[in-house]
Amino acid sequence: MAEPDPAFQSGLKNIFEVKKSKGKGTTDIILYRLKKR
Repeated sequence: MAEPDPAFQSGLKNIFEVKKSKGKGTTDIILYRLKKR
């Protein structure tokens, strides 16, 4: 695996923060973003 991209990592952190408050649908967003890379 390539070395982590700081911007991507902070993006993930933000996604997980949102996931806590919003629930399930956010998982789809995570998968979508991971596939886009």
